Amino acid sequence: MKIDKVSKAARRLSFVMASLVLSLFSMPISTASVWASEQKVANPQIEQTDFRKLEVTEPQPDVGSVQWWDNTGTTLPQIPNYKKYDLIHKVKAGDIIFQGTGLWGLTGHVAMVEGIFHDKNLNTDYIRVIESNIFTQGKHVVANGVVRSVLDDNKADFTKTSIYRVNNSSQSKIAGVVNFEINQLGKHYNIDYFKYSSSPNNKSWYCSELVWAAWKNQGVNIENSSWTRTPGVISPRDVTSFSQKTARVFKSQTA
Repeated sequence: MKIDKVSKAARRLSFVMASLVLSLFSMPISTASVWASEQKVANPQIEQTDFRKLEVTEPQPDVGSVQWWDNTGTTLPQIPNYKKYDLIHKVKAGDIIFQGTGLWGLTGHVAMVEGIFHDKNLNTDYIRVIESNIFTQGKHVVANGVVRSVLDDNKADFTKTSIYRVNNSSQSKIAGVVNFEINQLGKHYNIDYFKYSSSPNNKSWYCSELVWAAWKNQGVNIENSSWTRTPGVISPRDVTSFSQKTARVFKSQTA
């Protein structure tokens, strides 16, 4: 029990140190342009703004190269694989995805399941998620901010994924949570981890801040409330494995 507490405290310290490093060495984005389009989908049934592309001219830290499943918008680049875990039949809208590889594996990364969608061109269903992230090729940012991406079994292994579900959450709250995140699409990534807010008017978000705020606006505070919480910030683990309001429903073999 004491070892477990020390382990949790160590993880929190690593998140704080990683946050400080990223904040110190991240350069501001000087020029950016956003192209957006709107499309209706069946789940959930509202107008959605599709964050399509954001280009920057200044280099950023190499936080992981972009993959085919990243920043896909409402299009599906290729057929996803669900043969290993059958994830498409296990996840639900509002589920929180924890990726152990986030920020060089120090803090992890979180995203939220928007729902199950059907791609007409490839004639297949797929899991679509919303996340705030920095996507790079080498040291050049190719996308930055709140975007849509795809989750499949290969990505689950590649990113050491575990999936968490908020306890006793109603369908109305889940719909509100998803709609909150949809309304944040296109906003920038927030590298100032120590200034977080649940306001829907925020101009930028970091990954776990966005997930926390979506549920907070539905009256559910999923942040870890014990002494082990990360001081001054909301870490990915504070809203997943260390949260008192969530339960794990899936763990990849690599997690």
